[in-house]
Amino acid sequence: MHEIVTLQFGHFANFVGTHYWNTQEAHFNYQQAGEDEEPAPELINHDCLYRMGMTSKGVDTYTPRALIYDLKGGFGSVNKYKLYESEPAQEQIQLQYDLSWDPSKMETFQEAEYSKSAYQQHLQDEEIGLATEEEEDDVDLNEAKTWSDFNRVYYHPKSMLTINGYQMESEFMPFDVFSYGRAAFIETEKEQETFDDNFRLFAEECDQLQASGPLFEMLRIIQ
Repeated sequence: MHEIVTLQFGHFANFVGTHYWNTQEAHFNYQQAGEDEEPAPELINHDCLYRMGMTSKGVDTYTPRALIYDLKGGFGSVNKYKLYESEPAQEQIQLQYDLSWDPSKMETFQEAEYSKSAYQQHLQDEEIGLATEEEEDDVDLNEAKTWSDFNRVYYHPKSMLTINGYQMESEFMPFDVFSYGRAAFIETEKEQETFDDNFRLFAEECDQLQASGPLFEMLRIIQ
């Protein structure tokens, strides 16, 4: 088997990537064949682009073998990348505060959460049985502001890489010059080797790594 690690750099690449992963996910076969039935043939070898994992509840999952880079605020309402977390991140932060500070003397400032799109709300309703997959075509996607608004794929926590120091659509400090990206990379690597470590995680899981590169390069090869 020849695995591929996909790298998505920036908001526009993530829009393309979301459509790409949604299309891949649509070809997954989740139905188990009966004793007297032959398994349905797979149109795509998912092991090339996906990795198998297991949630904290012991459920097998497939997540893209991808690294997704975006600015603060660029990830929108995506929360499915918390698939493997046993405890919500907010609860962990609150627990740290409870151990270190006197709650009566603590004042918390928190940015308002990104509201879920109509499509994300529909997917959540599907999971709890309040909606059906057939009704997805009726959901309006014209109001999508970010790629997470129409994402339907689970991601590994290590797939999400935020470029700190820059806010999405900021008028005071726009992220629109190559040198800004290079400086952001250097500053991030000084504090923690997240870029190298996260790539190493996916690469070391591969039996025979076939390729790694930007999403647009991989799409060009497939075409």
